[in-house]
Amino acid sequence: MGTLSIWYEPEDDFLGLLTAQARSGKFAGQGSAWFNRSELMEFASRLATYPLPWGTEVTLQGGYWGAAANDGLTQIHLRVAFKPHDRTGRIRVSTILTDPYEDMQADELAHSTNLYFLTTYNHVSTFRQELLALISDQGGVAQLQGGEE
Repeated sequence: MGTLSIWYEPEDDFLGLLTAQARSGKFAGQGSAWFNRSELMEFASRLATYPLPWGTEVTLQGGYWGAAANDGLTQIHLRVAFKPHDRTGRIRVSTILTDPYEDMQADELAHSTNLYFLTTYNHVSTFRQELLALISDQGGVAQLQGGEE
């Protein structure tokens, strides 16, 4: 069984540090990235979709961005993605959690986890409500429980 726990520390009304800790089986990891509050609200809104359409995923990712506008993310420090797993209503949760690294030659030395677990729409709904409370400065932890795998 897996779990995903998320904390949010706002810096101001618009920006904050999101920290995620994920566990699946014997594996675990933790990562953080800065997000605009509006981006987190959009992510939470997309998690309310039922059912999630096949061939799509609801993704949140952050890290270091390139210097140019079209460079995109050059380092992913935190990535969480939700997508349908099967026709029985299970959802696959994928996470990438990586420490930042400054030396581009040493990227293979960065601590990183890439794991997944399965969950249900009911668990995602509870997690979404807790995430909205975090974003609204109510504190606490948003926790997603895995279902039977």
